[in-house]
Amino acid sequence: MHIATHQVTLSSSTRAGIDLVSVHDGLWRVRLSDGRILGHIERLSSATGDVFIAKRFSPVRASFLALGQFWNMQDAVDSLR
Repeated sequence: MHIATHQVTLSSSTRAGIDLVSVHDGLWRVRLSDGRILGHIERLSSATGDVFIAKRFSPVRASFLALGQFWNMQDAVDSLR
């Protein structure tokens, strides 16, 4: 399995210090510039357009918890702060 490491640049309205790393098509790891991982953003196609799901890792449950669905990547990333 090939894991892409290409970083995606967020728009200027996102606060500095956040990196997106493509895990595979439609899934990004969201991390702080110091390397700490905040969670994942998953893109799903729907009848009304793309939806971005923000997921935060819960070490207690050893799983990801969905924080919500958003119409754009920017809002999904902001929810992980």
